[in-house]
Amino acid sequence: MITIFGKLLRRVRLDRDLLLKDMADGIGISSAHLSGIETGRKPIPQGLVEKINEFLGYDPNSKNYFDLKEAEALTRQEVVIDLNNIDNQRVDAAMVFARKFKEVDKDVLKKIIQSLEGNNK
Repeated sequence: MITIFGKLLRRVRLDRDLLLKDMADGIGISSAHLSGIETGRKPIPQGLVEKINEFLGYDPNSKNYFDLKEAEALTRQEVVIDLNNIDNQRVDAAMVFARKFKEVDKDVLKKIIQSLEGNNK
C-alpha cells in the first residue's frame, strides 16, 4: 500500500524530472529499494530524508524538508527527536511530553501548539 511518504517522495522526484535510477544513485540506494519505498513495500531507512535533502539541495529549514520529515513521521507513526547538543531542560521537557502525551487534555495540547507556533490567541 502506498504510504504518505512514498506518495510525496514520488511526487518530488517526478516534479524534478528525475528517473528512479537517477534519484536512487543520488541518495545511495538501489532503484529497486527506492521503488519499494515509494510503493510502501519497503520501510524508510534511518537517515533517508537527510540524504534526499542533501541530494536535492533543500535547506534544512525549508518547507520542502519539513514536508518530507512530516510525511516520514506519519508513515512510521512515530516522531524522532534529535537530542544531540540539546540542553538538559529541553531533554527533560521532551521526555516528559513523550511519557504523558496520551494523557494530555486536547485543550492543553491546543494551547501548547499555539504557544510553540507563536499564535498566543
